[in-house]
Amino acid sequence: MSSKLIVVSILLGLIVFQAFRISTDAGAFVEIKPVDYGRCEKLYGPPGSEDINVDRINRVAYISSGNGREAFESYRSGKPGQVADGDIWVLDLSVADSLPRPLKVDAGSKFHPHGIDLLTLPSGARELYVVNHPARDQHEILIFTVGANHGLTLKRRTHYPELISPNDIKAIDTDRFFVTNDHGSPQSSFMARVEEYLGLSWSSVSYFDGNKGSFLLQGLKSANGITVSDDRQTLYVAEALGRSVKRYRRGKSNRQWKFADKISVDTAVDNLEWSDDGRLLSGTHPKIFPLLEHFDDPAAISPSPVIAINVQKPEMTVETLYMNNGSELSGSSVATLLDGELLIGAVAETHFLRCRNE
Repeated sequence: MSSKLIVVSILLGLIVFQAFRISTDAGAFVEIKPVDYGRCEKLYGPPGSEDINVDRINRVAYISSGNGREAFESYRSGKPGQVADGDIWVLDLSVADSLPRPLKVDAGSKFHPHGIDLLTLPSGARELYVVNHPARDQHEILIFTVGANHGLTLKRRTHYPELISPNDIKAIDTDRFFVTNDHGSPQSSFMARVEEYLGLSWSSVSYFDGNKGSFLLQGLKSANGITVSDDRQTLYVAEALGRSVKRYRRGKSNRQWKFADKISVDTAVDNLEWSDDGRLLSGTHPKIFPLLEHFDDPAAISPSPVIAINVQKPEMTVETLYMNNGSELSGSSVATLLDGELLIGAVAETHFLRCRNE
């Protein structure tokens, strides 16, 4: 065999391997089997409901709406400044027929919220932590105090070099939080595309200690959702393209975490939220190519599963609570569960679901 033929054969082999890897990571071979969760109602209002966080004491849901579809279109055009400001919406879960309402947040700058987290302090005071993208490659964390009627007042704005491509946030104490970077390079950069197409594990988790930021975990494959256990001793990180959730145990400080184990799932895991029975919930993306098509065209549907991960046993297990082909809701990104009532949000839809297991 000539050397030229050998080189061609190797190149063809690499192309085939890479095509298969991309297809596998994107879920091209995943079968969608419908799973119902009672009766689901479509609630309209927020243009995108990328993240939802529930205040279980006051029975209210906070919904992050960053004008998802408009933002994606604008970012692709390279003109993110044209995107209208997003908002935080609230839904009263104590009223069966309540509707979402906007809080009309004054962020003091362009407001395109992404991941959010509600922190309840020992005093009972509440703070909402928000990942904000004022421009395409500009990122910051906004900390709001929660007042009467769930209104938000800006308390602090912070940014630090380790906020590369922030996605989700988990507050562990006032002014202290973890943030996932879903890429190892800025979203607009060529290296971010390289990372995506080669499936590289370049993403990370950063930690802000109240004064400065630092990298906490690195070498992750598209880090997305993040949360901690109630006792703050266990950390959970979703790897979207890694199709897994990793578990870490705390060392002597919040800067020291040791990998414990992970659970692999057949879907790209997005935000992580706790259910009231102690399971980890996530709205996920089993098929990436239909999701990207949905971002381009609202008529194109993308499957929406909700998974629940049992973390109580030594080995984590997973079950599917809800699965729809996308006709009811496309591009699910978050799920919360309180007293049997399931909320499912999505990145680019103009509605979200409120499902009751009746």
